[in-house]
Amino acid sequence: MSLEIKAVESKGGLKAFVKLPHKIFKGCAQWVPPLTKEEINTLDPSENPAYEDAEAKLFLAFKNGEPVGRIAGIISHAANKKFHTRNARFGWFDSIEDYHVAESLFSAVKAWAEQRGMESLTGPHGFTNFDRQGMLIEGFEYPGTAHTIYNHPYYGDFVERYGFVKDVDYVEIQSFAPENGLDPRYLKIKERIEQRSDIRLLKFKTKQEAVERGLELFRLLNQTYVDIYGVIPLNDNYIQHLIKKFIAYINLDLLCCTVDLSGRMVGFMVTMPSLTKAFKKANGKLFPFGWYHIMRGLKGGDCVDLLLVAVKEEYRKKGVAVLMLTSMVEKCLSMGVKRSESGPMLENNGLVQSLHKYFPSLTHKRRRIHKIRF
Repeated sequence: MSLEIKAVESKGGLKAFVKLPHKIFKGCAQWVPPLTKEEINTLDPSENPAYEDAEAKLFLAFKNGEPVGRIAGIISHAANKKFHTRNARFGWFDSIEDYHVAESLFSAVKAWAEQRGMESLTGPHGFTNFDRQGMLIEGFEYPGTAHTIYNHPYYGDFVERYGFVKDVDYVEIQSFAPENGLDPRYLKIKERIEQRSDIRLLKFKTKQEAVERGLELFRLLNQTYVDIYGVIPLNDNYIQHLIKKFIAYINLDLLCCTVDLSGRMVGFMVTMPSLTKAFKKANGKLFPFGWYHIMRGLKGGDCVDLLLVAVKEEYRKKGVAVLMLTSMVEKCLSMGVKRSESGPMLENNGLVQSLHKYFPSLTHKRRRIHKIRF
């Protein structure tokens, strides 16, 4: 059977690129379909300000005229400038269970990257850390989330066969609500921290108040995540794009921020109701009923996703993380939450992983960024 690799050059091609996973994962109970419109906007240079500091090339694999694989090649100029590298990235990789398809897709990105003067290729990841990243290598039996990649087990075999090796691993932790409620010791710690005069919790009454502090929140993220693998600084234009994108998903009860005496933000924790079930029901479509499932999911359920946590370095030994975590857990328990899913955490990030030690928990997934040198 003939195999052909084609660059995506049209809106129709982009739509086919975005919708291909519905074929690859048909019948897979663990896969969570992303929203088609959001995927298209992320990959459209006219819609995604990340292209201000990056370029990309999308490829589709066809067998006898039918799409059977896809991949995006990305060059983040911001990342290469920060890390003094000449590295390309691959993302949005999916393939049927045929190594020749995967090999041809990797080779297409490699050739494009070499033409652009790159010396290595890493992935899967996107333009920034706000895109899905990391290939799942353990925990295939667990459902994915609305914020992470799910892939078939054979993907890992394909990248290794091509010559990729481990660059870094991420782990994900599932935590469970304590049967007898929050340990009174943590409540006492929270009370002691709250009695101090230099730290207080910031409560938002409206989404507009959260939007007004959004720029400050992401600038704090830039500051505290500066040394984390692969993280590039977000410019104000991209930050405003993220605020606009995620404002609809904000649940004010699950947005926790701390400020100092002058009202400056020193820490934040972003949690949201799990949208796994809602996204599966939406099946990539907002209309006619996808929006209903998502809005209903945002009202809460028995699971939450812990997405982001950051604390200024000078406040990390002052109990700020414990204060926010305890406050968040109190809110979750009052909402009937039974468990939480963490986002991907670097395997050596003991500080963030330690937040889960306060509850029954299980490290249930591992994902990997792979690397190959030319």
